[in-house]
Amino acid sequence: ELETDAAASKPFLKAGQCCFLTEDTTVNVLPTVNGKLLMALGDGGFQYLLAGARASVGVK
Repeated sequence: ELETDAAASKPFLKAGQCCFLTEDTTVNVLPTVNGKLLMALGDGGFQYLLAGARASVGVK
């Protein structure tokens, strides 16, 4: 069932290129595809760690 009184949401996107800085990632994050995709390492005990990264843009 669709909401009839719901207002359309338009997220505010900051202009600019989105990127991930290696200084803002955890040790088990591996950038692939020229930095456009991030993968978490899962060998040698890395599967027990949480992988995290901070982007240069966000939604307000």
